[in-house]
Amino acid sequence: CPLTTSNFLALCVGESNLLHYMGSPIHRVVRDGYIQGGDIVSSSGADGKSIYGDIFRDECFELTFDEAGVIAMCHGDGSHTNASQFIITVEPLPWMNKQAVAFGKVVKGLDIIREISKLPTMNERPIDEVKIVNCGEVDLNA
Repeated sequence: CPLTTSNFLALCVGESNLLHYMGSPIHRVVRDGYIQGGDIVSSSGADGKSIYGDIFRDECFELTFDEAGVIAMCHGDGSHTNASQFIITVEPLPWMNKQAVAFGKVVKGLDIIREISKLPTMNERPIDEVKIVNCGEVDLNA
């Protein structure tokens, strides 16, 4: 998924000062499901923006939601409405296969994702603020 991964990487490293995950919240926690973040526009979970404009199309559905740690884009209003919002699974979610574009996997730090997934929530929003305070590209060979 070259468009999807390029978009995610650009938002992680902040290629544009206006489009960056840094400082954005994890605004949704679905217990035994996933955590969701990436609203870089309003931080409410209602918005997002991609490096290609407001939205971009679904690319592929080859990766499946068969384990914890799968990273996928969130749709806005149906298919082909990817922007900046993403989810990270905390359990296998096979019902999401072919529904969302999975494009990566957590290789380190899944324990932190699991801790976030257990935080107290109200209407699936964490009661305490959970924010991305640092992000970028990680060299896995270092």
